[in-house]
Amino acid sequence: MQFILLTYDIETCFRKPFDYISNTPFMSFMLIIDKCLSVAVSYFLVYTGAKTLLTMKEISLVCLSILVICWSNVTGFNLTEYHLAIEELALDERFAEEYAKWSLELFSQPDYFYGPPSNPFPCTTEGMRSSEIPTSVHALRPGDIQCVAALGDSLTAGMGAHAITPVGVLLENRGVSWSIGGDHTYEKVVTLPNILRLYNPKLKGFSTKTSISFLNGQNAKNNGLNAAKSGARSYHMVEQADLLLGRLKNEKLCDWNNDWKLITFFIGGNDLCDFCKDLTKHDPANFVGWVRDTLDRLYNANLPRTLVNLVLVLDIRAVKELKNGNFICGLL
Repeated sequence: MQFILLTYDIETCFRKPFDYISNTPFMSFMLIIDKCLSVAVSYFLVYTGAKTLLTMKEISLVCLSILVICWSNVTGFNLTEYHLAIEELALDERFAEEYAKWSLELFSQPDYFYGPPSNPFPCTTEGMRSSEIPTSVHALRPGDIQCVAALGDSLTAGMGAHAITPVGVLLENRGVSWSIGGDHTYEKVVTLPNILRLYNPKLKGFSTKTSISFLNGQNAKNNGLNAAKSGARSYHMVEQADLLLGRLKNEKLCDWNNDWKLITFFIGGNDLCDFCKDLTKHDPANFVGWVRDTLDRLYNANLPRTLVNLVLVLDIRAVKELKNGNFICGLL
């Protein structure tokens, strides 16, 4: 059995993407709401002298209210507390003004969804696929990877990756997830699968399109081998590993015995954010233990020809920096 663990650090792997409407009526409904609210806000901003059914503040509160109600069903947040917070925002004139400015900034960015055009791929793709399937990971080349998979949280689920309004945060744009997304091409969206497909166009397992976080998005039909769940902590990872192993065995997305598989394992941001709430539960030793248990679960499953890509915990200080000086980001 070849089961190899690789670790590395990641700082910037995210671009603003565009997602597709899935075949489910509710998904279409959610996306239509998101876009309609965006148009309504934009209309208000551009035609400030025109009469509208809703004021800027009312549009803002509708967006936030939908987000709060739906999100509370997922996370177990205290809806009463959030309702009070919304009422406070309703009395905040500054919020309405700042939300208008913030939205206008988003709408005016031509590269908001996709990011700037990618530079030509800097590496050669010739000779990067073995003539025969390697029997050792030490002989593995990029083109030998036949299947990609992922474990993690909202960063792997692509939650809100192209959101313009708070409603968009409810959508998981898994097709553009940095480690497992397979929408578009490398030239359009830089993801690990899109890079690997330059070496092996027959790559399997990547996610496409969009799921909804509070409608069992972890098991959406276009997820591929992306077992990530928004809001997940390290102590949820063994369960995710079991889910992934089940998909590998039952859904036949790749050959269990013969395909080389790359599993990206990225977790820890939510653990760090919860650290001060429970110092004992989120002790570093516990975190390491849960990660080790997950790796052991994969190893003990006798999963052959597998490279586990263990990504170090994100430096969450950057999250605080993102909202510094921005009133709306600080609130949301």
